[in-house]
Amino acid sequence: MEYNPFGESTARYKLADPFCIFYLNHVRGNTDNSSYWQTHEKSPSVISWMGFAFEVTKSYNKTLLERMERVQEIVGDKKTVMSVLVTTYGLKRNEYASRFDRTVTMEDLFQK
Repeated sequence: MEYNPFGESTARYKLADPFCIFYLNHVRGNTDNSSYWQTHEKSPSVISWMGFAFEVTKSYNKTLLERMERVQEIVGDKKTVMSVLVTTYGLKRNEYASRFDRTVTMEDLFQK
């Protein structure tokens, strides 16, 4: 997301996606707390984050393709853009599941 900070003429970019929100609010600082999910699964912040979960559909697949193309244009041909899905329970296998190069689940994030 591009934005211009107040009083500055130079544009800045901000990464805002469900994984960043998840990591900053639920992983960072909680890796030593093995009971975090048991005590927070019904908290407003976790319920809110879970609202970002989605199933890849035809229309969302189109959106992902457009975003990947824009990112590839920005970074150029010398870098590879990979699509990674961070999800609570995994990816539903359907005709669009191959859109993701990699899937990371909650189990992957909390392995020691």
